[in-house]
Amino acid sequence: MARKTPTQVTIKRLFALSGNTCAFQNCKNKLVEDETILGEVCHIESANNAARHNPKATDDELRSFENLILMCGEHHKIIDANETEYPTTRIKQWKKEHEEKYSNGEYSISDDNVDKILDKIENQYNLNQKAEKFNVNIIYNEAVDSIQVEQAQQKEASFENIPETIFENKLKNDRKPSRLFTGRKDKLLEIENAFNQNEITTLTGIGGIGKTELILKFIDSFQKDRKEKVTWQDFIESTNFDNFIVASGFGIIIQSNKTEREKFSAFIDKINEHQRIIIWDNFHDNTDNTFCDFLDFANGRLTKSKIIIISRTNEKTSLLKNIKLTDFKESFLYAKALKDDRYPDSELRDEEIKSICKYVKGHPLAIELSLNLCQSMSVEKVIGKLSEHKKGIDELSQRLFEDILDQESTSQAEKELLYQFSIFKEGILEEAVEVIFGDKCFFGTLPLLKDKYLIEYEQKHYVTHPLIREFCYQKLENKKELHAKASAYFIIKRCDKLDTLHEERIFYHLRGAEKYNEIAQTIEKYGRDFIKQAFFDLLQEMIACVNEKMMSLPLHDILLGDICDIKGEWDNALKYFEKAKDNIIDEEFAVEGLLKYGDIYRKRGNNERALGIFQEAKKISKEKDFQKYIAWSYNNIAIIKEEFGKSNETLELYKEALEISRKLNIKEDIASLYNNIGVLYNTKEFGEFNVKRALEYHEKSLKISMEIGDKFHIANSYNNIGNIYYLKEFKNYNLNRALEYHEKSLKIKLDIGDKPGIAYAYNNIGNIYYLKEFKNYNLNRALEYHEKSLKIRLEIGDKPGIANSYWNIGYSKSLLKEYEIAFVNMFKAYALNKQLQGKHSLIFKKNNINFLRKDLGKDIFIKYANLAIEKLEPEFQKEIELSEFLNEPATVEKKPERNEIIKVKYSDGHEEIGKYKKFKNDIESGKCKISTDEETEKD
Repeated sequence: MARKTPTQVTIKRLFALSGNTCAFQNCKNKLVEDETILGEVCHIESANNAARHNPKATDDELRSFENLILMCGEHHKIIDANETEYPTTRIKQWKKEHEEKYSNGEYSISDDNVDKILDKIENQYNLNQKAEKFNVNIIYNEAVDSIQVEQAQQKEASFENIPETIFENKLKNDRKPSRLFTGRKDKLLEIENAFNQNEITTLTGIGGIGKTELILKFIDSFQKDRKEKVTWQDFIESTNFDNFIVASGFGIIIQSNKTEREKFSAFIDKINEHQRIIIWDNFHDNTDNTFCDFLDFANGRLTKSKIIIISRTNEKTSLLKNIKLTDFKESFLYAKALKDDRYPDSELRDEEIKSICKYVKGHPLAIELSLNLCQSMSVEKVIGKLSEHKKGIDELSQRLFEDILDQESTSQAEKELLYQFSIFKEGILEEAVEVIFGDKCFFGTLPLLKDKYLIEYEQKHYVTHPLIREFCYQKLENKKELHAKASAYFIIKRCDKLDTLHEERIFYHLRGAEKYNEIAQTIEKYGRDFIKQAFFDLLQEMIACVNEKMMSLPLHDILLGDICDIKGEWDNALKYFEKAKDNIIDEEFAVEGLLKYGDIYRKRGNNERALGIFQEAKKISKEKDFQKYIAWSYNNIAIIKEEFGKSNETLELYKEALEISRKLNIKEDIASLYNNIGVLYNTKEFGEFNVKRALEYHEKSLKISMEIGDKFHIANSYNNIGNIYYLKEFKNYNLNRALEYHEKSLKIKLDIGDKPGIAYAYNNIGNIYYLKEFKNYNLNRALEYHEKSLKIRLEIGDKPGIANSYWNIGYSKSLLKEYEIAFVNMFKAYALNKQLQGKHSLIFKKNNINFLRKDLGKDIFIKYANLAIEKLEPEFQKEIELSEFLNEPATVEKKPERNEIIKVKYSDGHEEIGKYKKFKNDIESGKCKISTDEETEKD
């Protein structure tokens, strides 16, 4: 995570107390001269094992005013180079003496120079971070370059954090209950009982009645040992369920292309595992129905986790255990404590305080506002106003607040800042307040409002009570202008890595400012990153917002099509990609749409049509010199050519695509192509079949993917390396290592939600369990994995994968001697491959059905085969001719190359592996035949 730079307020304060001179003893060097910055911001205690390193210091402590000192460049280097002579205590004493000397704070630094200083600090942090990351990559790359993957296994363990998920609970609650919290012991006990007896509890009551404080007190009193496990979400209108999951620390879940129920189940597993207490505050502001759907699903499934909902009503949670907060029996004690703390010089008598509590019905916010009003108005007038009020307590609180604003003691500037502050639906950092509202408000007006407790400072954020915010926002006139300022500030605060919570905040303000062009620019800049991280809901909302204003663009259709593609909604994906390919605004997006349009047909098994579309895309891309899409076209055509059994053409196309991708330096595409080429070299039907060469390409792909942190291709490389270890032709054949790689691939695929990849991993793990050489040989376990794979493939409509899974289930059933169901699945696989025109797969399946027929004998084979055919769906029956399997096994048309590695089976049953030239005479004389023990298919 990137380190935080000091705030602008801190930098200004440092210079104000510097006298524009270096703090090193007796140094007279200036810090700024003629608007040129000569001085440097120095850390007294440092991070990352630098001088005076304090490992316990937090990021906020390191960047605080107390830990920073200004020096000239020369003396900055001197104190950092000699820690023994210049320890922390000595430098802190210099700071104290230097700032006391210039305590008048007369020196002022310009905003431009503040920005330059912060930019310089941020750049240095980034350089340090990149250097650390670079060193890690060097170590890893050297390991991969110098030895084979199996020899680098021990070193590889040091880098497991690259594909692993780091759980960071960004909604961790650091708040404590008010030190003035009073009474309500009965409600605290009621909450404790409900918490212990129910998985989900709601606390309802009118605004300002003290619901949030009560839950804070409950956590502090009854769940103190679990405070670290609290996840506290304050709801605003734009709160999104997916972003809530990410902020909770489980972002991997929403990147799964799962059904909503699967997503809910995964989240429940995680919060149970981590024993979380989930608290949803201001739930009445929720506009995402997914939260309510989740509650329906979660109730009855929470074992070690709990959910507490704080809301003004239980309209959305009526079926859950509800505790209603109404009266406040100890309101007088609270009011008295509040008066003594905030207004110790007030002469309010106990009877007067009791009268106030009576008229406001013990409502905490109304008590606060009444006591505030008593500071500028006689208590008799305040009580008179309270006694006249006949409406609800919310309206009374609003009236009290308006009365406070109408007092002479409240300046126009204070009123304006309160109204303006209401654009924020959440706490805001002091730096943001200063930047958005200016120095005058921050240093002048804000402290006055803070003294009146109309704006409070909590956990380094300025906040107002939700009801006060609502009152003010209703009266705010220049909403658009202020939202524009806020959005500009948050846009500047973007970091290199996509932060969807931050983007959600920016979107809220851009929409409030009606800056639709900027929303469109956000989609253009980050849309594809949203897709990669599977933040579909927020992206779709942004696109819908822009499209409503008649600002639809081809990119929007591409992105919406990608979302539908990932979700398996291929009919809708086709519509979006068709719209994109037919657009006349942007030719490059038209070609991308065309390629993705064709890819949907490929996934559906219509390779002929897909090939025609890819060739058309190639032609257009060459005419327009769209190099990226020329490479995409070559890659997509190559995949289909391989299906058609034209492996030599496939290799040439991959190489051409690779050459282009290298020139463009698109590392993700390069890694993908290395994997594709590796898979080709690991295909026995390929004339240049070469396991060692295949491994080299997969290692190169893994190396690049590790460098760029591309989990998708890291997982693919693990899968493909696992397939290498699975082969007996590989000199280091090792089924345990194969399983390790496939399980590593599966873990990442599950984390990122790559459904096809999950299915591949299940399939390949199943293949290992069916082999008798495997120490944990287990046919039922193999069958279980293949059935899980099939379930996913049927769900997403992956026809080639479905055929593969049917075959593997069929073969597993044959080993269990359940021949009828075995042939049902095998024939389904064979029929699908006929429809898909997969030449190699068709020969493979036909050969193995024939081998099985020989083992069973003709009569038994025909008996079970006929029973199976009767159970096939008509679409499969028409593809099966039993006579096809009553002949000798089919053979591949092309003879192996002389040096091609093959496996042969002799008449006595023993098998050997070696180059074709070794067995050529025995094959031709009939002593042995080319064989395979790969009755199951790997992906």
